[in-house]
Amino acid sequence: MKHNINLPSVLVWIIYPVTFTLFIIFCFMTCNSKPLGSKDAKVSTQNQTPGFVMVSIPDSLKQPKDRAEYLVNHYWDNFNFSDTSYTHLPEVTEQAFANYIEILPHTQKEIADTSINTLLNKAKEEQTGTMYPYFCDLFKKYLYEPNSPLRNDDFYIPVVRYIINDSISDEAEKERANSNW
Repeated sequence: MKHNINLPSVLVWIIYPVTFTLFIIFCFMTCNSKPLGSKDAKVSTQNQTPGFVMVSIPDSLKQPKDRAEYLVNHYWDNFNFSDTSYTHLPEVTEQAFANYIEILPHTQKEIADTSINTLLNKAKEEQTGTMYPYFCDLFKKYLYEPNSPLRNDDFYIPVVRYIINDSISDEAEKERANSNW
């Protein structure tokens, strides 16, 4: 007895199901694996620097002036000054800084000056000495540079005074800050 095997039936009943099964197995295997070039995907995602976390203004503060003063005084409370990787993330740090500068005119001058000094104190306390010059440069860029849309001499004066009186800056930096003013 001779069997007549026709090629289309072999394709439909044997080769296609086997190919489909292998494809499904391959998909499941690749979906559960780690990305190429990553030895431990969980560790790499845990070490990423988070974005800037804004403080919450208490609901009891209703007046815009009171809300602005609270925000200026507590703006940097959630910022991790010891994480120097922020200096390489201008989309996080510079945007937060520009937003901070935009709030300053909505407060009294004394409160703004105190807030600027507090920010520089926090930056100065960072152990590697990276954050303080970084924030001094941001102040210069946003408050002193002639083409800055946020330029404001009144808010740059406390920065210059701080630099001149600090114990970190060398004489050349102090002279540069003084000559800028």
